[in-house]
Amino acid sequence: VAWANSVSNFIFSDKVTKLTVAVDGRECGFGKWFYSNKKTEFVQRVPKVRSIFVTIEPLHTKLHETAVRINNAMQKQDQAAAMAIYNEETLPLLGSVQKELKSAIEATNAIVDNQHKLLESLIHSVRILSIVSAVGVFILSLGMALLIGASITRPLRSLVDFSGKVAAGNLDSKLDLNQADEVGQLGDAMRRMVESLKNSLQQADEKSKEAALQTEQAKLATAEAEKAKLQAERAKRDGMLAAASEAEEVVGVMAASSEELSRQVEHAENDAMAQ
Repeated sequence: VAWANSVSNFIFSDKVTKLTVAVDGRECGFGKWFYSNKKTEFVQRVPKVRSIFVTIEPLHTKLHETAVRINNAMQKQDQAAAMAIYNEETLPLLGSVQKELKSAIEATNAIVDNQHKLLESLIHSVRILSIVSAVGVFILSLGMALLIGASITRPLRSLVDFSGKVAAGNLDSKLDLNQADEVGQLGDAMRRMVESLKNSLQQADEKSKEAALQTEQAKLATAEAEKAKLQAERAKRDGMLAAASEAEEVVGVMAASSEELSRQVEHAENDAMAQ
């Protein structure tokens, strides 16, 4: 548009006496880009514009050719011819170039929109994948935590049950726990403790029975001793009674002998007096 305005000013303005725009299609701003590697790279990224650029190239070339013809007409002081070229050729060619450029821009925007949508879809997919991955990791972590917790709590629950049974007096209870870790070592220690307790109780029971037997024997010995004591006391009492009876007999004999002796003495005295 700026190129076309410069050409228009050259035709219609008395102040502009020289055409300052590039008349070579390769020297204008669009031409420098159009015939560079940048356009080639752009076509590679946006293949749909290839056909549009093929259409634009001859239109762009003719557009600059009109500038050359307008310049020649103005140098010949033929402003009418210059105006006719401008209105009948330059402006329609410029409109055609602008139309094709608009199509190229629309195709580029469509591709940009598609890429943007693709990028948004990719970002959305990545977000969903991230969420799914996070949920998966959470579920996996939860499952592992439950498994680890179960592997820890199940042996501990067995230990608690075993301890409760032992505390209730069931020393024959079995602890079904075979692990090589600290919990397994604790289970082995509890088994040894219960076995030691059983041995101690067995020894205490044996000693109790032995003490009961000795007590019974002591009771029997005491009863025998009491019996012997009673028998001894009874024998002693019977012996004293027998000795007392014998003493009475002796006393009786002695009394009888004394009376007899007294009678004899009295009889002797009586005989003596009688004599």
